[in-house]
Amino acid sequence: MSAAGNQDAGVTLLEALVVIAIVAMIAAMIAPNIGASLDLLSLRQSASVLQADLRVAHATAMRTGSKVTVTELPGGHGYDWIGGTRRLPAAIALKMSGPVSFMADGSMVPADITLKSGGRQIPIGLDTTTGAVTAGGR
Repeated sequence: MSAAGNQDAGVTLLEALVVIAIVAMIAAMIAPNIGASLDLLSLRQSASVLQADLRVAHATAMRTGSKVTVTELPGGHGYDWIGGTRRLPAAIALKMSGPVSFMADGSMVPADITLKSGGRQIPIGLDTTTGAVTAGGR
């Protein structure tokens, strides 16, 4: 049997509006969390890129036999290194206590490095003994 002739089939306008209102309320609760999650993801991605660039700079210094230095850009929104200038997203700030220099013999002149976004921050660790570069205490 078809429901075409049945007056009880389908939904009323009021029922449809209630469902739309519920979906809108749920979306309004989720939207701020999505923005914060995207900011955290961007901060973690920037930390990973910086970590990788520091490792490449260390390896390049040892491979080429020349000193490689990584320096913070004025304003803290990026850094200069052998690969050129790396700019960070506008919401992320880089703080370095000084330039990081990698020597040809594998040694380094470390600096305190932190990436910040909003209330969150990720420290970048440099181990002068092993040459390891870590992000976030890992």
